[in-house]
Amino acid sequence: MIPLGTPALRALEALEDIRAHVLAESPELAGRLEDLRATSWVDQPPAERAVLAVCARLALSPSVPANRRKARAIVDGLLGGGDEAASAGLPERAAGALKRSLDWICSDSFLRELKACPGPLPAWRLVRRKCPGLGEAQTGRFLVSLPFPAAALDGPRLRWLRRLGWIDPAEKSPARSRDEGLRFLTALSVQGSIPLWEISLVGAAFVGAEGCSGPAVLCGKKPACTRCPARENCSYAIAMSLSVTAGDGDGQPPRRLRESLPAGDLPREKLIRSGAESLTDAELLAILLRTGNGRQHAMDLAASVLRQAGSLRRLSAHSVNELTSLPGLGPVKAVTIKAALELARRLAPRDEAPQLPAVSCGRTVFELVRARFHNKTKETFLVLILNAKNRVLREVVVSEGILNQTLMHPREAFQEAVRDSAAGIVLVHNHPSGDPAPSRNDRAVTRRLVEAGRIIGIPVLDHVIVGDGTYYSFEEAGTLFED
Repeated sequence: MIPLGTPALRALEALEDIRAHVLAESPELAGRLEDLRATSWVDQPPAERAVLAVCARLALSPSVPANRRKARAIVDGLLGGGDEAASAGLPERAAGALKRSLDWICSDSFLRELKACPGPLPAWRLVRRKCPGLGEAQTGRFLVSLPFPAAALDGPRLRWLRRLGWIDPAEKSPARSRDEGLRFLTALSVQGSIPLWEISLVGAAFVGAEGCSGPAVLCGKKPACTRCPARENCSYAIAMSLSVTAGDGDGQPPRRLRESLPAGDLPREKLIRSGAESLTDAELLAILLRTGNGRQHAMDLAASVLRQAGSLRRLSAHSVNELTSLPGLGPVKAVTIKAALELARRLAPRDEAPQLPAVSCGRTVFELVRARFHNKTKETFLVLILNAKNRVLREVVVSEGILNQTLMHPREAFQEAVRDSAAGIVLVHNHPSGDPAPSRNDRAVTRRLVEAGRIIGIPVLDHVIVGDGTYYSFEEAGTLFED
């Protein structure tokens, strides 16, 4: 079974809690989802596809009959040679781009080319390229309305994913954030057996995107964290809960930490009493900061810094200049943080991922991990996360015990790879018996993970089974992609 504290399970629990809240508060959306589940995007007639595209272009909900009538009139005008585009408020150039988009959407090649796409991200890029009349978010909304297994990731939904900690909050590029978010949501869709388009529509209702409003909206511009059902699994809500600011009577927070916490709960005293391992990341960081910034005391400032960085690991990747750009951090505090994180990096074992050579074959993988599996009495499953040059970024221990396709889910194998924007992964596990020959379960798990990698866009490059002084490589044996 999956440990309850794993990031993969927390993400799935958060998604299920959000989905349950939205469906309870928005019966109309629940009914729409039921209708869409009974619909296949492959069976949508060309005219219907065109109507959905126009609705996406004009930000109209296709579930409203008046919107559909308006969109259908525009489609008839554009494809019939009329001037209905003008009545929709579209300038001539935009109307021409939309007509070219509808020509392709209504053609026979639409289904053929979309079916050939290996995953949601390539499909989104195909439609974006072929449909100059649709913007980035509009392309996602169109695919979701079909319903094609895709997601619409506009500004509000990307903000939601950043708050949850599912994509890097420090990423400045909207395109890279969108790609990372789509990969992560695709992984959750596979893991939780929830259609990707359904996650997108639930997200819109939860964040107030696409005109959604009402009690289902809890994560708008000002999130209602105290009422959010996913707050225990949300990075933003957790970081906010670390804030221990107490008002001093006039609405202003105290500037000193000692004014907010009992003496026994102060980070330094707590470290002396209970040991460094008992402190949270924010408490350890507060000790390094020593003081606040005039508006926040040290604990509030530490929580704010971690919230903006996204995690302690992501904070360690910041340069001094990037640290000083975070509100509340001056050069002295930034240098102190950078020095402490550099010391931690130097203490790390020398055989960690950054020092590992590039993976070129099963033999290379075997030589890298054989010492790790020496005298192991349990099957241990690893994932090697690779960059574009096939260098190992890091190793992730996924499970220990008997490898079983009913217990080994893609969510554990791909969770960290999606977060690291990996170019590929290599699966590794050992056979304590010493015989590396793959079992039936080994082959079943491999097939399942290779297929999941194809859908997500992070290929499985090999699966290596380590035995006693020898190994079995699925890629070298030519069985990696066997049916």
